[in-house]
Amino acid sequence: QAWERTGGDYYPKLLSAVPYSPVVGPRLLAGHGADADARRAALLAGLRELMQNAQLSSAHLLFLEHDDLAACAADGEHWLARSDVQFHWSNRGWRTFEDFLAALKHKKRKNIRTERAQVAASGLRVEWRTGASLDAPTWAAVH
Repeated sequence: QAWERTGGDYYPKLLSAVPYSPVVGPRLLAGHGADADARRAALLAGLRELMQNAQLSSAHLLFLEHDDLAACAADGEHWLARSDVQFHWSNRGWRTFEDFLAALKHKKRKNIRTERAQVAASGLRVEWRTGASLDAPTWAAVH
């Protein structure tokens, strides 16, 4: 938003991430071995060149593994590290959803039950599908 407020166009931009999922992983596919750092540096230089040639506003590499993050830091002032807060849920041994609710205070338990009742009343339908079961129009709608 700051870039747009100063007159810059935020789009088009380059994005390297796992779609719809905040999952840490390799984004600079440099492999392993003695020259992996050199390959990462070359990939970052290529990204900067692509941004300039294609007139992209920026490149966003999300949820980097340590080696990729270190390569960006070593590449000087071209990359800014973003810090953020994430909340991760973990199962503390609850076997059922009711077990989970029982561990909450009354007000939170009531709010969750109310929210779930509203969703159920809305008629929302969730369908789990695998990639092999999706036809071309559905894939187009997803992406």
